Amino acid sequence: MVLSFLSFVSVKRLSRRKAQQLNDTSELPSLSILIAARNEGENLVSNLPKVLEQDYSNFEVIVIDDRSTDNTRELMAPLLAKYLRLKIIDANKQTHFPGKKNAIATGIKSANFDYLVFTDADCTPASIHWLKCFGESFANGKQMVIGFGLFEKENRLVNVMYRLGAMRIALRYLTSAVLFHPYMAVGRSMAYTKSLFENVGGFARHDHISSGDDDLFVQSVPDYSQCEVVLQASTVSQAPNTWRDWLIQKKRHLGAGKNYSVWALIALIIIEFTDLISIVGFGYLGISQNFDLFPLLSLLILIRFFIYTASILKMQSIMHYKSVSSREILLDPVLSLLNPLFSVVSQLWQSQEWNRKK
Repeated sequence: MVLSFLSFVSVKRLSRRKAQQLNDTSELPSLSILIAARNEGENLVSNLPKVLEQDYSNFEVIVIDDRSTDNTRELMAPLLAKYLRLKIIDANKQTHFPGKKNAIATGIKSANFDYLVFTDADCTPASIHWLKCFGESFANGKQMVIGFGLFEKENRLVNVMYRLGAMRIALRYLTSAVLFHPYMAVGRSMAYTKSLFENVGGFARHDHISSGDDDLFVQSVPDYSQCEVVLQASTVSQAPNTWRDWLIQKKRHLGAGKNYSVWALIALIIIEFTDLISIVGFGYLGISQNFDLFPLLSLLILIRFFIYTASILKMQSIMHYKSVSSREILLDPVLSLLNPLFSVVSQLWQSQEWNRKK
């Protein structure tokens, strides 16, 4: 319940952030948007126009082709001819750490501007003012901007649970970033300066780990005073289609999570354990008919649920995108039971597949 209260305080604090509402975005700094892509031709054709047609004056879009074997370049040819601010480059092949981190590092070296915005090929900005959110933060002296990745709604249980889980994760890292210091971000919508990337040594501290271009990078930044969380800086993408896809992503996330700072790991374990114990305890007291503690625990869970729901709904109203409904939030206790199970199964299951969505 304490965490729910802190989350509500964090969201309320962010709701006071006033956008500058500039009509002429030429007053804002020039941006380089970087998209690392491997075999993403169709997604790029579908989603790039929504990035390229943002309400922002000065920006470039760089697609880094990470060893694609599809017809990415052929599909992108019409876009390259139509949008002069778009270019495509190849990821550096002479490197000891191939993969998305290498592709991003290649794009950063090729960027013309110091202010860098990151997203994925399967994402679309939630608003035409997406870039303006980052530009305003940079204009105010921030060096790192943390946005959010939302997911399209479908009428399937796995989709509902994934969207609910994503909002839970977003609320947690929002709370930490606002009240304490950030421990993660999502590569679908984040930004930082080229100088910050160079000052922390890029991905050198964790280049041996395939994932973590977003959350592990955030944890490598020593000074969080120039970091800002912006709820309106959101993108939308498609959630995993099956439980198996979700499990693959869970395994990948845990691979990066093992390398979190000690305080972040301890905090996350305590939070997950507390959620699990409260739900299991509630069920046990009900079955055992322990009517001495059952009413008190029920009241605490109910209060926690109302605060948590208010935080989620307020957060979504600021984002201008309703990812989960009040009815769907009722399934949150089920998620508390699923998460530990997913964590165990994903570690026991040997899979070489990786899904780059985060």
